[in-house]
Amino acid sequence: MRHLVPIIAPIIAACWALTGCLGSTETVPPDHYYRITVNEPGQPAASVAFPGVLSIATFDGDGFVRGRPLLFSSSELQGQDTLRQHNYHYWVDSPSRLLQGQLATYLKNSALADSVVTPEMRVHADFELLGKILRLERVLGAGPSRVMVKLELSVVRLSDHTLVSTNTYSSEINCIDDSVSAAIAAMNQAVGKIFNDFVAGAGRHDLMPRG
Repeated sequence: MRHLVPIIAPIIAACWALTGCLGSTETVPPDHYYRITVNEPGQPAASVAFPGVLSIATFDGDGFVRGRPLLFSSSELQGQDTLRQHNYHYWVDSPSRLLQGQLATYLKNSALADSVVTPEMRVHADFELLGKILRLERVLGAGPSRVMVKLELSVVRLSDHTLVSTNTYSSEINCIDDSVSAAIAAMNQAVGKIFNDFVAGAGRHDLMPRG
């Protein structure tokens, strides 16, 4: 038996070490999930800019910005374009689909078009609104915590595939504190401002071709 001691002793020590590690494991923080929620427009559009059916496509964007983890940039990170993903903080769905749904609801309530649908409804549309996410992130570091939202919104007339309008909208809003929940509230506000700017711009201009 004596010759087995050098073999068994390291095994027992490893088991004790493993037990100690398991016993001291810290509690993993719970995951948190967030929606993009935009308030209804304060007033309808000045006029129907898109007579007929307007279809809202799923938003496009770089793969990183379309992911479900919340993104943040910081002055402490190398390079202005450096982004990181939050651990434990996620959107309930892809931002591409969340923005699509919120914009569709917003435009229905704004009366900017006779009807507003999404492609899933499989109805004939007269116009298609194409959105692209350029920025959707928290900005941390020097100064107050803030959020940056930047969207490209373009409308195409489907009868002849003519580009009716295209513009890039951005909104940067300070958060009330450094919490993630405050950042989500600021993002909702920033997205709402962009939607409002789009409706206001479309309502002020004659976007239809003249006969």
